[in-house]
Amino acid sequence: MHLSALAWRSLTARPARTGLTLFGIALGVALVAGTLLAADAATRAVQRSAEELYGEADLRVRAFGASGLSEESVAAIHALPGVVISAPLSERRLSITTQPGPDEKVFTLTAIGVEPAAEVALGRPSLAAGSALTVERPEGALVASRWAAANDLGIGDELLLNGARPEVPPLVIVGLLTDAGMGATHRGSVIVLSRVTLNGAFEVSAAVTAVDVAVADGRQAEVEAGLERVLTEPFVIESVVDAVAAFGRAQAGFAGIAFLLGLVALGAAAFGVANTLSMTLAERVREIGLLRAAGVR
Repeated sequence: MHLSALAWRSLTARPARTGLTLFGIALGVALVAGTLLAADAATRAVQRSAEELYGEADLRVRAFGASGLSEESVAAIHALPGVVISAPLSERRLSITTQPGPDEKVFTLTAIGVEPAAEVALGRPSLAAGSALTVERPEGALVASRWAAANDLGIGDELLLNGARPEVPPLVIVGLLTDAGMGATHRGSVIVLSRVTLNGAFEVSAAVTAVDVAVADGRQAEVEAGLERVLTEPFVIESVVDAVAAFGRAQAGFAGIAFLLGLVALGAAAFGVANTLSMTLAERVREIGLLRAAGVR
């Protein structure tokens, strides 16, 4: 009876220990595979966001100082030989409200002033719903779709600029930005409107923080040399290809860290499996010897 009990315990303990071993291995492999898949998806998302942010532009001329680029510099960039499209971008932090009343809401958003025709020519911004900005409708505005949903706003809703001139009409939401590109900047707390509207609403114009430039084929070096020659204000030239690569390198660093964490998890699972097997063997040495002596294979 004692030998039969030992044999029965040996047979019933093995599946449980085997299941624990397989679970540990599967968990480690799943962690590594999940990390790799998540990193790959994040890399594609970052590259897509960069491409949607720049559109068809080849260069970004970014102001180095807080005062931005002057209108003279913007005009000089536009007039350079080899420049096909130039799209200035102005930025200003604004307090914006809905219409007064019991449900009035107050927001602090970063306003991005754009040239509607230039934005359309560059193929941006990407919209989840609605229509792009047009010169014919200067009061139009674009907001991030996720931000609009979180604040119960949609196409056709009106927004008021706090501190604007009395004669400035309310902004009207005409489009919702996707969660990539411009809609992802400033954590989605952004509103895009015409530069004419943004500058005309206040006494002081918004600073031009950057000018995105589309260059004729084979003339990028010529345009970069021309920028160095005609611009007297501090600026930095960013190649869109380099910017996308920089985003990719940052994401690759994150993916490497995540993969390392996955390997650590797999190593911990492997250590647990090895420890379980060694403990099982150490605990059953006497039982195995008795069973072997009794002729059990």
